Amino acid sequence: MPAIVTELKPEEFPVVIEWFSTQEPPKPAAAPQDEIGANLVAELGCLDCHTKMADAVPFISAQHAGYLEKQMTDFTSGARDSGNIHKDLLTSVSSNIGAIAAYLSSVERNE
Repeated sequence: MPAIVTELKPEEFPVVIEWFSTQEPPKPAAAPQDEIGANLVAELGCLDCHTKMADAVPFISAQHAGYLEKQMTDFTSGARDSGNIHKDLLTSVSSNIGAIAAYLSSVERNE
């Protein structure tokens, strides 16, 4: 994606944004067999912020589990910065990041 974005001219951004905004949301994955991820997502309040596209907060429901796991791991390691909010929340549950990602990928996106 970075290679594509660097090729865009500033006046082309609205066109790309409009196109992405008209796409159907992804379908959720199958639900995990356990409730670990669901319980942690509720405890951490992940979907309190990540259910509406507001203030540049991205959707995380119905996202690919592998992508979510990588991003959360990067937050906890400091490889990705989010002003420490994610690092602080995720460090305490780092052994269950895979379960959180699996659950979030199974949640239907409500826009």
